[in-house]
Amino acid sequence: MQTFTALDIDRAIYTLKANIPLITDQLTVPFGISVTLNLNGHVIEGNGSGAVILCEGSLSVRDSNPTAIHKYSVHDTGLYKWNETKGNITLNGGAITGGASGGIYNSAGFVTIEGGNIVGNYTAGSGGGIINYGGELTINDGNIVGNFAEASGGGIMNCDQTALLEIRGGVIADNRSRGAGNSICNGINSYSTSTSSTIIKGGAIKDSVVCNSGTITISGGYYGSEAKNSIDASWLNSVDWGNNSGTDTRYPKNDYPHFAEPYKYVLVTPRSGNQFYISNMEDFTAMDNNNATYKLIRNTHLATDELVVPAGITVTLDLNGFALKGNGNGGIINNYGRLTIIDGNPDAVHKFTVSADGVYVNDDANGKITINGGVITGGNNGGDGGGINNSGTLTMNSGNIVGNYSFGNGGGVNSSGTFNVTATGSGSIRGNYSSGNGGGINNRGTLNLNGNINIEN
Repeated sequence: MQTFTALDIDRAIYTLKANIPLITDQLTVPFGISVTLNLNGHVIEGNGSGAVILCEGSLSVRDSNPTAIHKYSVHDTGLYKWNETKGNITLNGGAITGGASGGIYNSAGFVTIEGGNIVGNYTAGSGGGIINYGGELTINDGNIVGNFAEASGGGIMNCDQTALLEIRGGVIADNRSRGAGNSICNGINSYSTSTSSTIIKGGAIKDSVVCNSGTITISGGYYGSEAKNSIDASWLNSVDWGNNSGTDTRYPKNDYPHFAEPYKYVLVTPRSGNQFYISNMEDFTAMDNNNATYKLIRNTHLATDELVVPAGITVTLDLNGFALKGNGNGGIINNYGRLTIIDGNPDAVHKFTVSADGVYVNDDANGKITINGGVITGGNNGGDGGGINNSGTLTMNSGNIVGNYSFGNGGGVNSSGTFNVTATGSGSIRGNYSSGNGGGINNRGTLNLNGNINIEN
């Protein structure tokens, strides 16, 4: 890190090419500057005299090499220590570690965690992994593990009047504090007038969550037994604890190998007619809650051969800028009911390469073709409908059906029912392939094409 004491080039992407020990107290993202830090599977280590990163501007942390392997040992306080030679805990992906005032100190800035690990950071105060002081912190993916705070918030401390923490995915686990909240502490103390807010929509949280002041709202996610026991029922926003409470020893199958033992968890499920926040498809083999909205909060692989909308059921699928990916053993959606597809984040970016058959293949690291917005991709159906097989009513308002394969008809969509392409937002049906009829769409029912959509297969 001889040439970098700050991340201060606006709109720059800083990509690590090797493991980096800091020679300065911390890397600073100045006010008014927006940057991306791509860990690229490598480790950036603090020098023991400050946070690893101080953000006063806007910072996005990503990891383009999430399969990289690094090893850690565990201190008697629970703090993970980076140790490639003697470590007995393995974490995949790049890491921000070795902070002495937390891993990331967000001082009224904007921080988004898209991947990587915030691991093995210490503070004599609050916020071992991340302290969000009056800023906005969004966790979409990645792991916050093995951090320690002498005060509160071993994983995350969210505090000050305007602080907003939103958790949509990722894992917060095995963090420790001597005070309140091993995983998360919201608000400084119970006497504070802080209006700090924590909103949890998804992800996996293993250990305790504490609200000293301000508000916590929960509408989704997985929770270990310690976390569940710490959560006040008033924080649950139109949701209830799942039926598997306290009995299921599985943990979410987005592959969190650093959990030495599976932990008990519950999935927060919506009361009828509400909204599901989907961070993985472990418990979703069908979209069968009538009048519900299923909203992706991370890139998601199917756990089953296909996702079924039963006859008589009306649902909305919000891709929300993420990818809904098939598992290679069938189409992605089989619709017998009434399904509407929308996309709440049409500016999201996904990249694709092209196979010899002309099928787009999702490859965000190396792809040359850019698709904006959420995508339904990776279907591989031995029959009809690589992406969607529709015999009910399908309405596509936005989003993309890209990179699906059918050995029958309809590489993107096979429809014997009613297919309405209204495209009130942007959308496309591109890069699909069929061995039979209709690389993009095979229609044997009623097809209504209106609005702005790109069909190119």
